[in-house]
Amino acid sequence: MTIYTTMDLEVQQMYDAIMNGEYGILPENYPLLQLGSAVVRVEDGSVAAIGGGRNYTGNDRKNFGFGVERQTGSSIKPLLDYTLAFEYLGWATDQIIADIPMNYRGTELSLHNADNKFRGDVNIADAISYSWNIPAITALQDVADTIGIQKIIDTMKKLGFAVFQDMKTDQFEFTMGIGGGSMATTPLEMASAYQTLANGGVHIEPYPVTRIDFADETKEDYVHEPVSTQVFSPQASYLMNNLLVKAVSDYSGNFQSIMKSNYQVATKTGTSDWGDLGLQYGIPETAAKDSWMVSYTTKYVVASWTGFYSGQDGYLTGDLIFKNTCGNLNRKIFDKVHSNNRPSDFAQPSGVVSITHLKGLFDKGHYAVPDGTPSNLITTGLVKSEFATLKTLNSDEISELKSFSASVNENTKYIDFSFAAYPDVEALKPFDGKYHGVPDDPKFEGTKIFHKSLVFGPIVYKVEAFQGGASLGAFTYSTETGSDKLNITPGIEAKVCGYYAYSNNNSKSNEICVTLSAEETAKMADTNPNHPDNPENPTDPTDD
Repeated sequence: MTIYTTMDLEVQQMYDAIMNGEYGILPENYPLLQLGSAVVRVEDGSVAAIGGGRNYTGNDRKNFGFGVERQTGSSIKPLLDYTLAFEYLGWATDQIIADIPMNYRGTELSLHNADNKFRGDVNIADAISYSWNIPAITALQDVADTIGIQKIIDTMKKLGFAVFQDMKTDQFEFTMGIGGGSMATTPLEMASAYQTLANGGVHIEPYPVTRIDFADETKEDYVHEPVSTQVFSPQASYLMNNLLVKAVSDYSGNFQSIMKSNYQVATKTGTSDWGDLGLQYGIPETAAKDSWMVSYTTKYVVASWTGFYSGQDGYLTGDLIFKNTCGNLNRKIFDKVHSNNRPSDFAQPSGVVSITHLKGLFDKGHYAVPDGTPSNLITTGLVKSEFATLKTLNSDEISELKSFSASVNENTKYIDFSFAAYPDVEALKPFDGKYHGVPDDPKFEGTKIFHKSLVFGPIVYKVEAFQGGASLGAFTYSTETGSDKLNITPGIEAKVCGYYAYSNNNSKSNEICVTLSAEETAKMADTNPNHPDNPENPTDPTDD
C-alpha cells in the first residue's frame, strides 16, 4: 500500500522534539508531567500533527493527543455555553450578565467562580476573558430553557465530542458548562470542535489519511471523502470568534495574552480541579488537575493539554500552572505553522449587524435608548440581525393616589399639602448602583448597572396649581407633605392638584384636585396694604 497522509512533517517533528525536552517548553524537575496536543487545519478539518505525550515507551503506552480523555475546565465554555447563547438567545458581543450568587438549576448546589468572588453585572467580554463560571452557566441554563437539553446534546454530538454520543437528557449535567462532571475530551476532539468556529460553523470530521493505493490492485483504492456538518450559523460563530480574539488582543496579564500576534488569534483556556477525588493521594481539593489552551486562526487550530496521568504521579501546583506550558506550546506551534503563511482576519458575515441599545441586564432582547439617557447607559455591540429589533422601554405602572389635601396656612401664607405616602418606598429612592439581595442570597450587594429610574427618574410627588383655567406650574417634591406658595395670587380662586410621577418622564398617576375659594386664597396676602398680594388689588397672572 501507498498511504497518503495529511501530516505536516516539520510540525510533527517539532512536537516530537518538544516531548523529548527540547525548546525549553516542558518545566524542569517534573518528569511525570504529561502533555497532549493536536493541530487541525481549518479549511478541511485534516490533522496536521499530534503531540502524543512524553516517555512513550514500555507496555503502558498512552497517546495524550487523542487517546486519553481529560476534563476540559473552562475551555468548553465557548462551545457549550456562549455560541449557543449568540445563536438562540440573541446575545450581543456587549451583553451584560449577572455574576451573582446562584445555585445550579433545580438543585441546592451553589455555583462559584474560581476566586469565590461575585461581581454583580459584568460584560460578556470580561466574563469570557477572565473565565468567570457564573455567567457561563447562566448562558447554558437560559439556552436549555429556550431550546431544550436534547438540542444541546445533539449540537455537541455534531461537534464530535464522544461523551455526548450516547447521552440521554437525564444524564446531562449543567456542571458540564464549566468543564466539570463528565465533560471530558481529547486535544484532537477539542481542536476539531473549535475548527467549527473558525470555519463559519461548519464542522469537518478530522482525518489523517487522504488516500490509500493498493499496489497489487486486489482491493479498490481508498479515497477519503470529508464529512462536514453545519453546526453553528456563520453569524454565531463570528460573534464567538470576535470575543475570543479580543481575549487575546485586548487583555493583558492573562494566560491567553501569550498568543498576541500581528494577526488575529482566538484563544480560550481551561483548568479543572481535583476536588475530593484527589484526597486519597493527599492532593488538596482546590488543586488543579488539567490545564488547557485552545488557539485558532482562520488557518489552523491547536489544542493542548497538560497534567498528570494519575494522582499518584502528582498534581498541577500553582508554580506549574503559572509556567503556562500549554500557552508556550501553542505559541511555538503557531509560529511554525504561520511562518510565511499569515492568516487573514475573521471575516464578518452578512447577517451580523451593529446595534446601539441600553446597557444593562434585561430578560430578553435589547432596548432602544430613550431621549435623555445618560451616555454611560448606552452601548454598542454586534448581534445576529434577526435579533436586532429594538424593544421600547416602558416605565412601570405608577400606583394610584388614594388621597391628597391642600389648604391655606394663615400663619405662613403658604399652601400646606399632603399626599398619601407612595406605597413602594424603594421607588422614591435614587438608584445606588447595587443589588439589594438576589433569590439565592438576600444579603448580596454587588454592582447593578441598570435601573429604570436612571432613565425615568425616581417617583416624586407633584403639585400643580391653576387659576383662571391656566397652569401656574407643576412643582416637584421628594416627600409626601410640604408647603409652598405655588405662584398663587391671593384673592382669586385656585385649584391645586396632586399626583405621583416619574421625575424624568411624563407618566403620572391619577390626579386629586382641591378647589380653594377666593376667600381662602385671600388669606395668603401680606397684611401690608401696599403689598402687591393685598386682595384689594389682586392680579391674575393668567390675564392677558
